[in-house]
Amino acid sequence: MYAVYQIIGEYISGCTASGLFEARLGITIEKLEEELGKNPRFLEGVDGFHFHTLCEQNSDDLETTLEAVEQKFGKYLYDMKWLNMGGGHHITRKDYDVERLVRLVNHMKEKYQVQVYLEPGEAIIPLTERYR
Repeated sequence: MYAVYQIIGEYISGCTASGLFEARLGITIEKLEEELGKNPRFLEGVDGFHFHTLCEQNSDDLETTLEAVEQKFGKYLYDMKWLNMGGGHHITRKDYDVERLVRLVNHMKEKYQVQVYLEPGEAIIPLTERYR
């Protein structure tokens, strides 16, 4: 991918995981606001946001992430129907703070009136018969 980045970079800058200074998924707030400045209807047809920042983390890291999401993207969340908080939530760990997770999910649901999705990913493996 890096070999072709110089060719395609100008077309995808700020929108993909194509370079060292790109957003891993989606779009940076700077790029979003730049695009909205050019076209106020840029988000038309977008009904949700999706982010990934965690890898086998506890809910305190999710709380830190959500503070940044609200600070940067909060004003746009009011127009969304859903928020996918991605994966990396190690919800089956014995020390996982489930109460905090519930509080964070409820906060986002109530404040922005969005459906919240989580991707537990490998956290469900300990729950399967094969790995008991």
